[in-house]
Amino acid sequence: MNEPSEIPEASRSWREIPQHVKPRAMSREGRRRYVAAAFKTAAVAAFVAAVLLGGGWLVRTWSDNPGVLSKMAGDPPVRNLVLETNGRLSQEWVRATLALPEKITLMELDLAKLQSRLAQNPQVKEATVTKVLPAALAVKLTERAPVARLELPVGQTLLVAADGVTFTGVGFSAEAVQALPLLSGVEPEADGRAPALVAGMCTVADLLSRARDLAPHLLEHWTGVYIGRLESDGLLEVRSTDIPRIVFSAADDFSDQLARLDRVRDVASGPLRMVDLGLGPRVVAEPALPEPAAKPGARPAVPSAARPAAVSTTARPAFRLNLEN
Repeated sequence: MNEPSEIPEASRSWREIPQHVKPRAMSREGRRRYVAAAFKTAAVAAFVAAVLLGGGWLVRTWSDNPGVLSKMAGDPPVRNLVLETNGRLSQEWVRATLALPEKITLMELDLAKLQSRLAQNPQVKEATVTKVLPAALAVKLTERAPVARLELPVGQTLLVAADGVTFTGVGFSAEAVQALPLLSGVEPEADGRAPALVAGMCTVADLLSRARDLAPHLLEHWTGVYIGRLESDGLLEVRSTDIPRIVFSAADDFSDQLARLDRVRDVASGPLRMVDLGLGPRVVAEPALPEPAAKPGARPAVPSAARPAAVSTTARPAFRLNLEN
C-alpha cells in the first residue's frame, strides 16, 4: 500500500502556512485611552449602584419614617384646616377628632387613617381628607340628616337618619332635636341602648318627605311616628295634635293617603280621634268624644307619642268614607 505523499511546499495555501506574528506594543496614547475608558465604566457602575442603594433607602425611609425625609426637606408643620360639610360638624370637632400631633407635616400624615377616624362617628356618612401644599389639610364631610328622634329608657336621646343609622347629633341644638318627630315602637338592646340600625326607616322617611312636600299643613301637627306594626302589619301610626292616631299603609302610595286624609278632615263634622287610611279608598274615621270636665286642681292629661293611644271602653261611633271617586 502506497503512503500518501506530502504536499509540496510550493502547493500549500497561505492559510496553511504557520504565521509567527509578534503582537504590536500598545502606544502611550492607546494606554491612556484604555485607562480612561475603564475609569469611566467604573464611575458609571458606582453611580448606578449609589442610585440604587440610595433609592432603596429612600423607599424604606418613606415607608417606615417619612418624618425623617420631611425634616431633611424642611417642610413646615400643618397650620390650616379647611372644612367643607353639608351638616352641623364644626372645625373644632374635626380638629379634636383628628388629634394631629404638634408640628406634624403633610408628608407624615396617613390620610386613610385620618378618614377612618372621622368616619367612626355614625353622623359622618363619608369623609375625604386631602393635602393642600404647603401646609394645609382639606376635609370634606357628607353628614347624615336626621328624620326623627329616639328617646331611650336610660334617658338618652338619639337622632335617626333615613338609612336607619342612629347617632348622638353633634352640633344640633335642643330646639332642633325637639322639633323632630318622636320615633316609637323601637325595641332597645338588652342593655337598654338603641340598636345601631333601625329597620324600616326608609319607609318613615318617605312618608315624612311626602308630607313635607305635599301637605305641610298636616305635617305641622305631627308629633311622632309609631313603627311597632310596620314589620308585622305593614302599617305606620302617626301621632298628631289634631288627630291623635293616623294609620298609614306602607303598601299604598303615601301621596294618595295624604290626599284622603285631607278630604276626611274637610268632611268631618267635628274633631277626630282616629283615621285609618290603610284600607285603600275606604277610610275609617272615629270621632272624638267631648272631654269630661276636669276636676278643680287636676292636671290635664298629656297624650304620649311614645306608644299607641289607649283604647277607651267608652263606645266611639266610627264611620266609613269611600273616597274612591
